[in-house]
Amino acid sequence: MKPGETFLGFDLDDHLWIILSGHDTNGLVAVANLTTHGRSAICARGACTLVAPGEHKFVRRESCIYYRGATLTSGESLDRTKQRGTLHQSDSLSPELLARVQVGALESEFVAVEVQDAIRDSQGGASE
Repeated sequence: MKPGETFLGFDLDDHLWIILSGHDTNGLVAVANLTTHGRSAICARGACTLVAPGEHKFVRRESCIYYRGATLTSGESLDRTKQRGTLHQSDSLSPELLARVQVGALESEFVAVEVQDAIRDSQGGASE
């Protein structure tokens, strides 16, 4: 899986998850999910990246990226789970939306440094 690809089935709530980075040297990729905007205290502080209906076919109401839940996970494990039919791939993000989501992750105080590093590395070392 590569940056911008999306999938369902990674959690019990069936959120849409987004690949934010390429594989690091340990085979891990950064992922984060969409959630309904306004459900997190983070939203009240304006520290989220909004995604409007129409920006992705999955989004039916104003949503945002749940940066606090961004994590690194095994890319190989995701691929195996997808092959078994547990993960269901959705449309990829547009390059513009992916860039916005990645910038938000790099600017967010809620994203672990390791996740930010993976995103930066997959962008060719671009800084915040």
